[in-house]
Amino acid sequence: MINVEKSQPAPECLALEKLKKDGDCGCKDVRLRLKHDFFNKCYICEEKAPSSIAIEHFIAHEGDLNLKFDWNNLFFACTHCNNIKHNSFNDILNCTDFSEIITECLEFHFTPFPEEKTAIIPIKSSPKILRTAEFLMKIYNGKTTNQIIEADNIRSKLRNEISHFLDAIEDYQHSLQEKYRLKIKQLLSPESAFTAFKIWIIKSRPDYMIQFGDLLPSF
Repeated sequence: MINVEKSQPAPECLALEKLKKDGDCGCKDVRLRLKHDFFNKCYICEEKAPSSIAIEHFIAHEGDLNLKFDWNNLFFACTHCNNIKHNSFNDILNCTDFSEIITECLEFHFTPFPEEKTAIIPIKSSPKILRTAEFLMKIYNGKTTNQIIEADNIRSKLRNEISHFLDAIEDYQHSLQEKYRLKIKQLLSPESAFTAFKIWIIKSRPDYMIQFGDLLPSF
């Protein structure tokens, strides 16, 4: 999870749908704008181009029309994350609120060997940050059988992306060619998959910070 700036104003269809008896907050322009604003990534797990998507209400609307059709309450998520969040995690960090930088509140770590392991570590101790860490651990590990299978699939994509990123770092260190620094910069951009984990690969090592700290995205 990283910070994302949503475009304004809201798509016009949202207000029109709100006036209807059975209006749809997921009208076409809303879905397309959310896909664009969130770089076609689930805002929670950061899977790129998820095969199934959901219009996520950051605060569960539970029948409240103002929350249901509030553009600022609509996010782009995969169905795995949407189903786990549901109405149980209304009190997590809001990635569109830049007063709190997600990657300065939480550490994101992935260890492929000897046992595949994901760790989300709170840097600060506010209830919202602790709750977000708890939520993300459920996202990357699951609880029910279906969730565990889905989490395995997400971690498989995460493992491939991290491997790709580390290859780019190794290529640069062996050759010092600028094209590999540009590749690393692209892989650290908000548009890339699993950006938070790659940011923390750099931040966790002083030598990487010296070489690549200037490539980290600014939020």
